[in-house]
Amino acid sequence: MGESAGGHLACMLGTTSGRAEMEGDIGVLGPSSAVQAVIDWYGPTDLPSMDRQRPPNAVFSHDDASSPESLLIGGPIQKHKDLARTASPISFVRSGLPPFLIQHGDQDRLVPVGQARQLAEALRQHRVKVELSEIEGGDHCFWGVDTSAIMPEVIRFLQRHL
Repeated sequence: MGESAGGHLACMLGTTSGRAEMEGDIGVLGPSSAVQAVIDWYGPTDLPSMDRQRPPNAVFSHDDASSPESLLIGGPIQKHKDLARTASPISFVRSGLPPFLIQHGDQDRLVPVGQARQLAEALRQHRVKVELSEIEGGDHCFWGVDTSAIMPEVIRFLQRHL
């Protein structure tokens, strides 16, 4: 589970489960990094498409060299598309992945809600269990809305899948 950049990491972990080339050779070695379920709160999922999806009132351009996504891969997204795709959870979607709960504000000015929709659709196409919950009126971090229903949905999801 993670939010924003942490949501991106949770999705990367969920979509790369079982891929030996993604395990690495630093830190704790041996145990699998596979997870049983993924909860994504408004995380970036397809770096190359973020700028095309941004709303008119977006906080910044994701393609800009100073964006968090560009800083992550070491250069502007559109000039380093291979790295951007490798850093995008959607690039690793396939059948057999753990179930996903994606919760995203439909008015997010930082990470476009299109990121959530795009990942959910890709997961569905591969018959991965996915629940997409668009939080009506919610900006990034669900600012501007009553969040009381969010955690009960998370708990129900975890009870069903763990």
